[in-house]
Amino acid sequence: MAYLALTHIVTGSSFMIRCIFAALFSVEILFFLFYLLVVLRLVNNLSNKENQLLKRTQDQLAVQQILFDAYKNPKCIEQALEVTSSILQAESAFLFSLNAQTIQEVRVCPDHCSDKVKQLTNSNIESSFPQISRHLFQNESLLLYNDIAPNDLCLAEIQSVKGADVSSLMIVPVFDSDHRLSALLGAVNMAYRWDNTDFLEDIARDFMMALNSVTSYRLIQRMGSIDSLTGLHNRNSYQQFISLPLSYLPSSSSCLGCIYIDVNGLHELNNHLGHSAGDKMLKNIGHIITQNYVNDHKYRIGGDEFVIFSTDPQEILEDKIAHFISQINEADYNVSVGLSWSDSPWELDKLIKDAEHKMYQAKHQYYQEQGDVKKSRDMNRKLEQILQEKKDADTFLSIISPSFMGVYVVDLDTDKTRIIYQPSYFTEMLKETDYRFLEALRNYVNTFVIPAERSKFLQFLNYDSINEALKGGNMVEYHYCKTDGSRLFMRICQSLDYGADNKEAFWIFEKYSM
Repeated sequence: MAYLALTHIVTGSSFMIRCIFAALFSVEILFFLFYLLVVLRLVNNLSNKENQLLKRTQDQLAVQQILFDAYKNPKCIEQALEVTSSILQAESAFLFSLNAQTIQEVRVCPDHCSDKVKQLTNSNIESSFPQISRHLFQNESLLLYNDIAPNDLCLAEIQSVKGADVSSLMIVPVFDSDHRLSALLGAVNMAYRWDNTDFLEDIARDFMMALNSVTSYRLIQRMGSIDSLTGLHNRNSYQQFISLPLSYLPSSSSCLGCIYIDVNGLHELNNHLGHSAGDKMLKNIGHIITQNYVNDHKYRIGGDEFVIFSTDPQEILEDKIAHFISQINEADYNVSVGLSWSDSPWELDKLIKDAEHKMYQAKHQYYQEQGDVKKSRDMNRKLEQILQEKKDADTFLSIISPSFMGVYVVDLDTDKTRIIYQPSYFTEMLKETDYRFLEALRNYVNTFVIPAERSKFLQFLNYDSINEALKGGNMVEYHYCKTDGSRLFMRICQSLDYGADNKEAFWIFEKYSM
């Protein structure tokens, strides 16, 4: 009996132990399964985040690729906005270009939402939404939904947004390289509820670079085709126009007129009142041309030459020229004008040459009647004979340019300069110094003369000592070497009437003969 009882007790204990082990094993299995589920969930989350990051990168790349060609085609900005709108599942995306706090240009895509977006603000964003604008000007992005908005936004502003039929708004500031607010990039009425504005912030810099490239490209194009002084098309544009096939020009079966204009007295005005007075005259003449020939092709093709092409009938062109000349005379200026007109068929080269020839005839008559008298009062007679006609001046310059690097008449008392011949780079130096010859020459020395000779050259540039040498009847010479290895010498000699009341001297820069 005792044995059986003991056996029963042992058997029961073994069963309990097996049950305990079974329970422990089950718990272990449950923990393992739980751990496995947690790991799988983490892996899945990481995979989702990686996929989201990959998609966001792909979306950003898609926008960047479109904006890459914006400088050539500004419509790429609208295309990029359309892609942005699609990515954000928004009703539309917009870009406001700013100047300070004033909206200069509004771009919205798709176009049918433009009216809704424009209701969000008037020309000044700060006056429309002072609290929202404060966030944006402090480089803070905004994400507004009907039920969520920053606590410091006033209720009136939120109601104004809702009143424009906007249920959600995402907007980020776009800053330029100097960290100035240059634009606002945003989206309205997103179908998906976004947690942040990260995507818009990522592409904001791309839109800023696109805007800059468009602005720079337009500026370069304008510099290459527009005369900066008069606002007319320049000689580059003129050459492109006359080289176009006839199919691109005004129809060869219609009438065409060519008006060739040359300003009388520009050289004299520059010499006696300074180049600023000459620039003012050209600017005024360009303005009068623009007023009288609104729809015509207008070009400044040289320093004082203008060409206009018009399809008006000959009688109308003659009336326009008469009115134009009367306005020029009222402004106390004078021009010589030649008109060549033809109905079908016409040859452009012949038309231009004929108009230029008639202009020269008018110019010759002008100088015969009064030009020589005016110029002889102020200019050296021998120089006047050389430079009287434009063609003679061109011939003169073509002869001296191979050996002469510059010829100037300088008043040693006033530092005023009359230019006979000069290279283009020295023209810019004179403009930078407001045509003060000595200062421009010092800049020339510091830029083009070898460093070892600069100090001595600058000491030589003293009007008092040069005047003393010239009073004795001597011609002053100075030799120097440029940084490109070429050697030049400068000669300074008296004008014909050099004396106490007139200290004009000729400064001649010449290359060494090879």
